[in-house]
Amino acid sequence: LTCSGQPSSRRDTTVFGEPVVAVRLRYPAEPAEPTWWLYLDRDDSRLVASRFVRPGGGGEWLRYPRDTVFDGFVLRAEQHWYDLDVRPVASDALSYEPAGRQ
Repeated sequence: LTCSGQPSSRRDTTVFGEPVVAVRLRYPAEPAEPTWWLYLDRDDSRLVASRFVRPGGGGEWLRYPRDTVFDGFVLRAEQHWYDLDVRPVASDALSYEPAGRQ
């Protein structure tokens, strides 16, 4: 896993009823940055959910229950936000269309 943050742990767990691998990312050079958890499907590494926690408290869960294929790319088709107590905050259904050609 290559990123600007530093993966600092990996563990098997269950999130939103799905078996996943949890990967924690921290940004040691940026103490004000949140710690992120990425929850990846154990079989195909699809991003199932993510969570961030700010150093001073607070944060959110993001859940990605459905993907779609657009122009050869697998993109999110639906996403839901929750507070850290997993109370719903917002939801989006996403759609994609080709950009106009010049």
